[in-house]
Amino acid sequence: MPVEQQVLEEILATHFCSKEMFNDDYDSFLKSRAQLLLAKAEQLSQCDRSSP
Repeated sequence: MPVEQQVLEEILATHFCSKEMFNDDYDSFLKSRAQLLLAKAEQLSQCDRSSP
């Protein structure tokens, strides 16, 4: 993988985006990013949505 591509992927990851999210489908992008953000928020808050 070219260095530039690797750097781009690292930058995107820090913003909770993946390169696969850029396929010209904005709705899918929003849903995917929302899932990543929710997972990180749950991790940081030590929240488990599966328990009542």
